[in-house]
Amino acid sequence: MFKKHMFDFICFGRHVRFFTDLKPISTLEKSKEPDGRLFKLFLKLQDLDHEIIYYPGILNKTADLLSRPNVQISKLDVGVDIDWQTEQHKDKELSVILIAIKTNNKNRLNELEKSQTWKQCIERSTGYSPNQIIFGKTKPSQDDCKLEIEADKSCETREEVQDKVKSNNERSQASIKQQYDKNVKIVEFKVGDLVLLVNTRQKFIGPYEIFWQINEVNFEIIDPKQGKKQFVYRNRMQKYFGRPKAKSIDSSDLDWQDDKVTIAARIARMRQLRREEL
Repeated sequence: MFKKHMFDFICFGRHVRFFTDLKPISTLEKSKEPDGRLFKLFLKLQDLDHEIIYYPGILNKTADLLSRPNVQISKLDVGVDIDWQTEQHKDKELSVILIAIKTNNKNRLNELEKSQTWKQCIERSTGYSPNQIIFGKTKPSQDDCKLEIEADKSCETREEVQDKVKSNNERSQASIKQQYDKNVKIVEFKVGDLVLLVNTRQKFIGPYEIFWQINEVNFEIIDPKQGKKQFVYRNRMQKYFGRPKAKSIDSSDLDWQDDKVTIAARIARMRQLRREEL
């Protein structure tokens, strides 16, 4: 309907029907004071002998066809000349698997080359390559055998290599933990503590009171004012240290009959006591 100006040369002098699934268009004709974008549309339609037909949802097939140009659908048939049974027989690894399954000879599966076991790149955390961890020494791969590359001969057994891998891995994890602990301050929380929640909108919200400790890292907190509860992770909480309430000083305790020196001394004494309380 909003593309009406493109069909003026066809619409003039004819009775035009507009099919729509937009309810405001069908009711705008009856409104007393129309305004907005739809009102501008009706101003354009005043020159035409038109009729608006409202079809909701799936019934609006005519309007759906009008909103899309007619396009010739072309079909393309693609044929692949591949004999999958022949291709499977050409696959060496698959043929060994099929033989092992048919003959129930599981030892033949050891002849398959598994790429992850032949990696000779030494890992930083373990100090050994996957090849050395599995076989106890660097075994040549099929490509190395074709190129006649000699493998590294090691006198270590597979058990010795795996024990060293375990110790090296634990040492690597300990160094990572030590580096992490340098920047982390461990704060202990217990039930009844007041905490502040770290929020992205403002720096802190709270204070909240810890109502229940679910486990080492998850807590249930309660808002003392509203009584609302929520579950939070410990990294979102900061320890809240409230200011101690200062005791009010009763001016009646001062003896205004004393001289100025005595009054000044008493005021200084009270200030000192207040600082000690804080």
